[in-house]
Amino acid sequence: MSVKGRIALKQIREGQTISEVYNPNTILTIGKSQIAGHMVKDLNVGDAVDWMSLGLGSDTIVATDTTLGSEYLKYGLGSLVGSTTTTTTTNDTALFIGSFGITATKVINEAGLFNASGLNTGSMYARTCFADITCVSGDTVIADWKIAFA
Repeated sequence: MSVKGRIALKQIREGQTISEVYNPNTILTIGKSQIAGHMVKDLNVGDAVDWMSLGLGSDTIVATDTTLGSEYLKYGLGSLVGSTTTTTTTNDTALFIGSFGITATKVINEAGLFNASGLNTGSMYARTCFADITCVSGDTVIADWKIAFA
C-alpha cells in the first residue's frame, strides 16, 4: 500500500473561475509517522489533520519539511471540511475541502496539511508546490485535497 495525494485549487474572482491547478503532493516524514501513530491506541501523537495552509515559498520539497516556505493563510475548523471518499476501495481516501478568503494581493505557490492552528505551528503531514497564482483582495481559493491509501 502506498500513500499518495493530490490537490485541486480553484481561484474565484467576482464569481468566475479564473485559474485552476491540479498537482500531486508529498507525504512528509512526520506525516507518515503521525498517520502510523494514529493507528496505535497506546500512542498520543497529537491531533489529526484539521488545518490547511497556503503560502509562498521554495518549490523544493524535502521529506523532512516541517513548515511551508512562507505561510500566508491557515484555515480549519469551519473553513476546512474533512471526510472520506473512494479511490480504489470504499473510503480509502481522506478528503479535505477548504475555502480561503483572500484579503490582500498575494502570490501563492504552496500548500500544506497540518494538525494545529496558527501560522508555522503543528505537524505538517503533506506539502505541495505549484505554479504561482496571483490573488487579489476579494478572491476566493477553493482547495480540494485527497490523500489516498491505495
